[in-house]
Amino acid sequence: MADHDKILMAQHQMRRDLAKTNPEAAATVSFKSEYEREKLTSKTLADKEADE
Repeated sequence: MADHDKILMAQHQMRRDLAKTNPEAAATVSFKSEYEREKLTSKTLADKEADE
């Protein structure tokens, strides 16, 4: 696993932990970059096309 992926996983874990203790703060924190959002969106669209 790439270091970048490990960092993202750690950030998501921190966000999940924060959501347990302070949901309002967690809602304002976003660890996903525009690049990651784009990558996830593209992957989702590709998966949908593959399912058809």
